[in-house]
Amino acid sequence: MEEIGDYLFFLDLYNWGEPLLHKQLPEMIAFANQKNIHVTISTNLSVQLSDDYLSRLVKSGLDRMTVSLDGASQETYERYRRGGNFSLVVQNMQKIQKIKRELGLNSPKIYIQFLVFKHNEHEIDNIKQSYRDLGADSYYFGTPVMTDVAESEKFDIQPSTFKEYDIFHPDNPLNRRTKEASSRPCSWLYSTLVIDSSGNLSPCCAVASESDSFAALSVGDNVMEAWNNKKFRDARTFTGSRDSKYISVGDDYKRVPNIEAALVKGPGELICKYCPQPWMQRIAFETVEQICAHLSDMVLNNKSITMKLKAVFYYFLMGVPLNIRMIRKFLTALNSRFRPIIYTETREKSL
Repeated sequence: MEEIGDYLFFLDLYNWGEPLLHKQLPEMIAFANQKNIHVTISTNLSVQLSDDYLSRLVKSGLDRMTVSLDGASQETYERYRRGGNFSLVVQNMQKIQKIKRELGLNSPKIYIQFLVFKHNEHEIDNIKQSYRDLGADSYYFGTPVMTDVAESEKFDIQPSTFKEYDIFHPDNPLNRRTKEASSRPCSWLYSTLVIDSSGNLSPCCAVASESDSFAALSVGDNVMEAWNNKKFRDARTFTGSRDSKYISVGDDYKRVPNIEAALVKGPGELICKYCPQPWMQRIAFETVEQICAHLSDMVLNNKSITMKLKAVFYYFLMGVPLNIRMIRKFLTALNSRFRPIIYTETREKSL
């Protein structure tokens, strides 16, 4: 953090495992917050937590908490979250909201993440109607990532009947993004650092095995040197070449070949040649676009001169990235600002 903290915009303190099991997590978040880094955690929240721990967590400056809640009842929820306690999750969310109110704080914002399967899709409307009562600020529905239909059926889990949540359906949004990923550089390799609890540096968040990491960091190592070692350079070369072809779903629409290939790749081969989740390759570039759009909005619409100058400073700190989304937003705002006003006469109608 001392080496790269001043250059970070976002910090996700999660990947493999439950972040709330770390007793010093609130202090870690508070340290990052001092450097104005937006911090997110993702949790199942089915953990017994003391009031003191939850209070420290809220006070830490945590910006966002994603809570995995794939159901609106214990029976539905535990089909996928084996051993999870629905009531405990709700209790923890409600406690956090209570602490926020007592402290007069607006964060962390709590988002319910609802992965949609066949067994829980009937409760989608229930979540839409009751999410605030459950203790959340918002919600979103996502596509579960599964290797093949046969494997999922062993665990009595089947993909949703809605194509937008069925990863095996050719028209699923993730499969469309997979087709777009070929022959494009992977954004993770240029803008994101993924470091696990053991110090392993990976090319992205989808790398499950330590053997596929690109470096092993120890205290005092130069992070940026490791991030530009031969494996990273080779991966950047490959993902930007015409050899990087990814398959969305198999011809039988019952399996995801990329994930299968990544699990059986040969020793010494780069995991990037068998990208497990090619639909996520542009996510970091898209995040940069969102930041740029937000900064341009601050310059155009914020009344505070200080905030306008901060936005310009942050933009230059990012290296002055140009992207279509930001340019369009800026031009649209200018166009609306200088568009001539046309007055029309209106009359009230009495009923």
